[in-house]
Amino acid sequence: LQRIFGAPAGIAQVYRHFHVFASSLLDRIEMLSRGGSRFDMRVHGWPEIEALLARGRGCLLIGSHLGSAEILRAFGERKQKLAINLVMHEGNAQATSRWLRQMAPELAARIIAPGEAGTLLRVRECLARGEVVAMLGDRPFGSERSTRCDFLGGSARFPSGPMLTAAVLGVPVAAFFCLQEGDLVYDVHFELL
Repeated sequence: LQRIFGAPAGIAQVYRHFHVFASSLLDRIEMLSRGGSRFDMRVHGWPEIEALLARGRGCLLIGSHLGSAEILRAFGERKQKLAINLVMHEGNAQATSRWLRQMAPELAARIIAPGEAGTLLRVRECLARGEVVAMLGDRPFGSERSTRCDFLGGSARFPSGPMLTAAVLGVPVAAFFCLQEGDLVYDVHFELL
């Protein structure tokens, strides 16, 4: 927050940061319990991704912990009837994973655990079926291979796995962000890399 605001973060910025995170969690519950029908999703950059998928080839989406990956899945199901698989570490969010599996067991089957022997094979199978595989690429997990980059005026570590996966599998890559813009309103951004 200090890097973003250019000054030490005050209590208002810290409170807002926690409020946005809590709001995102509540939106996830709403999304899973009611299927996202009440959400207004404004989508940007989808035609380029849709053109890739029309060729029968999958696509790797790389996002961050900014916003909500649940919105991405709801977009896939509601707007495009598109299978979206998510590569995610469940161990660091065990409580969240537990209620996800209870509320939407059919979505839990689309979660791919990273770092296991069959991870890359499972990702490849999804892509071969023309499905989308989404990964979060903003923070490395444990001793995961990473790359240092300049970010917000400092040096930051980013995981190498998402881009290495795309290179090994020879698949197109796009960035995605699902940003909350108001109550039940999200902007869904796609940008082909």
